[in-house]
Amino acid sequence: MQGTPILEEKLRNLKTWLIQLGYAQSTINQTTRNITIFFSWLKENKLELEKLSPKELQNYNKYLHETPTKTGKILKRGTIKTHLSALKLLDNYYQKQEGKKLLTTDLKLEKELPIEREILTIHEINKLYKEIESNHQGQLDKVILGLFYGCGLRSREGLNLKVEDIDFKNKVLEIVKSKTKTNRYIPLSPRIIQDLKSYIYYTRKYIIRDIKEKSLLINHRTGKKLGSGTIRKRIKHLLNKANIEKKISTHNLRHSIGSHLLKQGMSIEQISQFLGHKTIETTKIYTKIY
Repeated sequence: MQGTPILEEKLRNLKTWLIQLGYAQSTINQTTRNITIFFSWLKENKLELEKLSPKELQNYNKYLHETPTKTGKILKRGTIKTHLSALKLLDNYYQKQEGKKLLTTDLKLEKELPIEREILTIHEINKLYKEIESNHQGQLDKVILGLFYGCGLRSREGLNLKVEDIDFKNKVLEIVKSKTKTNRYIPLSPRIIQDLKSYIYYTRKYIIRDIKEKSLLINHRTGKKLGSGTIRKRIKHLLNKANIEKKISTHNLRHSIGSHLLKQGMSIEQISQFLGHKTIETTKIYTKIY
């Protein structure tokens, strides 16, 4: 194995090369630190810099992705990216100055793992409903829960809904031009139908300012189309009243219904269609199947 003095000399030469090329001092310092860590890994694993196999290089990539720091945390993706960039600079140096290639494989960031989102239990959903007030704002809150939890809509799908998209006769809600570019139909439960009818025929009719407005969700203060910020505030309001200390958005409500349907026995294929996913793999993320 190459001795530490040799690696230190190579590091000095790399630093000099970067200076000559006019790299920013911050980039030079960061690259130096990252290459120092790489050289320490080589020494610890008794590996030679100029004889690294593709598998050994991938092992270092895996090391960056999985090894905790002194604080016990895994490196952030942005930090890992700077380490891999440093290796590419070292490889460029070798090719330009010594006519050798070090990187015998393409090192990339591993596929980002899905974020595990918090979900509400069925008991917590019921608690939210119990905290809804008996007024126009409360009627809107029922519809918000019905659309984003009961129907599992994406935020944009709910915000873009029009009154004409609700088919009470066939008890379905039509999502026009969804994320998958194809319309889909979502069955409406008796509870959601009742809440939608009360909202459309009474609350919405009372608060709307322009009779030509087609949007389903209306801001009770402005009389115009509801925005995503107001929906976030209404969900937070209900969470606070129910004493639920979870960070919940419309997307978390969507995850919640996916998990609840699975627990109740619905097949993963049916849940995938219900949520409008292109693949079963996406549905597995939503229903916490790994």
